[in-house]
Amino acid sequence: MKNLVGERATLAAFLMTIFLAGFNGLGVRLTVEELPPFWGAVLRFVPAFLILAGIAAIKRLPLPSGRNLLGAVLYGVLNFGANYSFLYWGLQKVQAGTAGIFLALVPLFTLIFAVAQRLEPFRLRALFGSLLSLAGIAVIYGAKGPANAPLAALLAITLGSVCFAEAGLLIKRFPGSHPVTTNMIGMAVGSVILFLMSMLFHEPHPVPVKATTWGALIYLILFGSCAIFILTVYVLNRWPASTVSYSFVIFPFIGIAASAWLDHEKFTPWVFVGAVLVVAGVYFGSLRASQKRAVEGSPAD
Repeated sequence: MKNLVGERATLAAFLMTIFLAGFNGLGVRLTVEELPPFWGAVLRFVPAFLILAGIAAIKRLPLPSGRNLLGAVLYGVLNFGANYSFLYWGLQKVQAGTAGIFLALVPLFTLIFAVAQRLEPFRLRALFGSLLSLAGIAVIYGAKGPANAPLAALLAITLGSVCFAEAGLLIKRFPGSHPVTTNMIGMAVGSVILFLMSMLFHEPHPVPVKATTWGALIYLILFGSCAIFILTVYVLNRWPASTVSYSFVIFPFIGIAASAWLDHEKFTPWVFVGAVLVVAGVYFGSLRASQKRAVEGSPAD
């Protein structure tokens, strides 16, 4: 009975992560319309860090130490520093719906890295799924055209998905820390990296003026950072990393709907064809083989 309740709680956290994260791309897109990308990321993660630090202090949560501290720092470098440097820069030129489609490659990257690091066995269908997803990416890029989706920006989004994938595996290598303190340290480390990137690129550091920018920032701080990453680490401590990464398969559809509704992003039928190919590739490459594990809530690999 206890295992069943725990599995339902994990599944609920997983589904909530999918829903909240589906709007993140649009939130970032709205902030970079007014703010320089790296500075916009700093304004997101510094307040989120302070909120998590307050929660940790009130609840007297123990800070990671030793090997777990190293894991939290590496998680911050990869998940918040490198990852969001790529995503915020890319989302200046790529609308949220399209970016979400490229982030759907995260499960395949996760599986490839897990196999390379001997965390999961190799599966031949993963190769087929990878080729199918790459075909979908080619269709999407051809449909949108260089003027709408520059290759450099799409590459940045793809590199962001690579960082997402490896960050999830890092959590599996350094388990045991509390989700709040892990993300608190990670956001602190990532904020320093993002601020240094902002200084390196000589960005101005304005205070937002537009109401839409403030609304997007508030969402990204409270829900898109604090809530999502706490839930993600919670689930990662209970499910395999490749299973958790399947949430990125659903993001494109939420992102497309949100971007079309709020950012007036227009899609040709070929974009939807490409999205279907990407999702199909991810499904056959990694999701199908692990559905049973997800239902059973198998322990970490």
